[in-house]
Amino acid sequence: MRPTSSLMMRTCTAAVHSPLNLVHLALQIHEQYVYACQNHSTATRHTAVSALRINLKTEFNQQLKTTLPRSLSTWHPICFLSNETLTYLNDYRGINMSHLEKTVSNIVHPAAHISWRLATATLLVMSSMSAMAAPQMQVGVLLPGSKADGGWMESGYSGVTTAQKAFGPQLKTQLIENINYADMEQALTNLAIKNQLVIGIGGQTQAAILKVAKRFPQVKFSIVGGNQIPNMPSNVAGYDVKQAQIAFVAGAAAAMLTKTGKISYVGGMEIPSIVNAGKEFANGAHYINPKIEEMSTFTGDFDNVSKAHEATLAAISQGADIHYHILNLGLKGLEQAAKEKNTHIIGSYTDRCGTNPLYLAYTITGVGYQVQYAIEQLSKGTWQPGYKAFGLAMGPKASGMKICKSTPDMDKKITQIEQDILSGKIKVSEG
Repeated sequence: MRPTSSLMMRTCTAAVHSPLNLVHLALQIHEQYVYACQNHSTATRHTAVSALRINLKTEFNQQLKTTLPRSLSTWHPICFLSNETLTYLNDYRGINMSHLEKTVSNIVHPAAHISWRLATATLLVMSSMSAMAAPQMQVGVLLPGSKADGGWMESGYSGVTTAQKAFGPQLKTQLIENINYADMEQALTNLAIKNQLVIGIGGQTQAAILKVAKRFPQVKFSIVGGNQIPNMPSNVAGYDVKQAQIAFVAGAAAAMLTKTGKISYVGGMEIPSIVNAGKEFANGAHYINPKIEEMSTFTGDFDNVSKAHEATLAAISQGADIHYHILNLGLKGLEQAAKEKNTHIIGSYTDRCGTNPLYLAYTITGVGYQVQYAIEQLSKGTWQPGYKAFGLAMGPKASGMKICKSTPDMDKKITQIEQDILSGKIKVSEG
C-alpha cells in the first residue's frame, strides 16, 4: 500500500470519526427514547418524549453541520481499516440499523434520516472490511444443565471460557443452557442457524444432534460425552470421555478411603455410559477389596436435587460412607446428605482438592478439555467427524484421579491401575 499523505490522513480522521460519532449519538438517543417510553405512564410519556426531543435536536443537528463530510468521494478506503474503527464495529456489531434510523428520524427531525443513511452506509462498508480483516469462528454451545452446577456442565463451560480467552475476538460463542430433553432439537436448530460449529455437552444431547445435523450438513457438530454408533452423520464428531475407565479408578480409590467397607454411586439418567460407569465403579472397588459393598442408584435426572439427596441418604442408612456420582445440579442434594450425615464424596470432572472438606478425592474427566479440543480443531481447519476416544490415553487433562491427601502407597496403586487399563490387562466397559 502506498504511503499516505498528511492530507489523506486528515481526511481519514474526518471520515472515520464523523459517521461513527453520529452512530454513537444515535445509540444514545435510542437508549434515552426507550427509557422515556418504559419509565413514564401514558399520561406523562408525551411530555417526557417532547422534552427529550428538544434537548437532543440541537446536539444532533450540530453534529451533522460540523463533522459530517459533504461527499463520500473524499474518503479513501484506507480509512476503513483503522484499529479504532474495527474496535468500534466489534463493540456495536448486530445493532438494528433500520430501527435506529427510525428512532433518530422520529425524535430529532424527519430530515435527519438522509444524513443517517449516509452514516449507516459507511458503517456497513466498514463492517464488511472488518469481517475480512478479522474473520471470526462462530461456535454454539448447548448446556442441558446449569453452567454453575459444580459438575459436568460447569466443567464444560470452563472449556468455553478458556477457549474464549485463548482466541479473543477471533471466537464468538453463543450459549444456551438449562434445556430439557424435549426442547433440545429446537435449541440445537437455533444454534445451527447461526454457527459454524455446535457443541453439545453431555451424552443426553446425542440423539437430538443426530437428528438436527442431517438438516444442517454444512454445520459441524461435536458431542462431548458421545458414544460410538454405526452410520454417524458425516458432519458429527462424538468425543467419548471414557467415564467407565476413570470410574473403575474411582472405585479403587473409594475402597482405599472407606472406613465402613461400604460405598455408593448415584447416577442421573439411566443411559449406557452412566450405567457402565456405575458398574466399573463397583469393579474398581472389588479389585482392591473383594469384600467391599457397593450400592448404585439412578435418579433419572441429572439435575434433580431432591432425588439425589434421597438416594444418598438411603445409601448412608445402609452404611455407605464414600459416595461417587455422575450428576449435574443434582450434586447439591448429594452434598447436602453427606454434610448432614458426616460422610464423604469423590467428586467428578475437575480437581478441586482443598476447596471443600466433604471431598476426599476427584476424578478428572476432561469435559472442558474436549470443548477446547473441538474449537482448536475448527481454528486449525483439522476438525474431523466420527468417533474419537479420549480417556486415560489422552493424558491427565483428559482423564485422571486425584486423592487429596494421598499416601505413596495409594499413588502407586492408582498409577498401576491406570497403566493396566491402558495396556488392556484390566478390561473395562465402553463408554
